Amino acid sequence: MDFSVLISNLFLIFADSRARLVAGSFQGYTGHIDGKPNEVRFNHPRGLTMDDKGNIYVADSLNHAIRKIGDAGIKSLQ
Repeated sequence: MDFSVLISNLFLIFADSRARLVAGSFQGYTGHIDGKPNEVRFNHPRGLTMDDKGNIYVADSLNHAIRKIGDAGIKSLQ
């Protein structure tokens, strides 16, 4: 299992090469919108990391923001 980041989406890649959209739009829309995984918009997400609780943190580079993906959805951190 691995993560892949595209221009505006975050995908989970499984060992058998299947991919699942974790956050972003299937249409590839960019922007800066927090919310549910299918509503959120990124603008060139880059690096990511995961904490010990399973939350994912994404460097949303062109929005100059750190985004947290957790049970409550996706939100920007201040």
